[in-house]
Amino acid sequence: MAELIAAWIREVQAEKTAAQVQLAQLTDRRMDGDEIRALVESLGGLLGILKKGDPVAKHEVYELLGLHLHYDDKTRTVMVEG
Repeated sequence: MAELIAAWIREVQAEKTAAQVQLAQLTDRRMDGDEIRALVESLGGLLGILKKGDPVAKHEVYELLGLHLHYDDKTRTVMVEG
């Protein structure tokens, strides 16, 4: 039962965060650090996929988010465009 409630809470938090993102886009306002953290936390297991997932799963997540990653092996940095 506790897992069901936790899943429901995560779902509601994700919906709230999605609404906040849409509102920010409508008002042309950038999200602040707290809002970004809330968004990441609301995505639950997504962070685990990005940290430990296989490259195919990561690619699917980035694609769904509309992100394009470019790795520069000289500087060992990743440029993210969305």
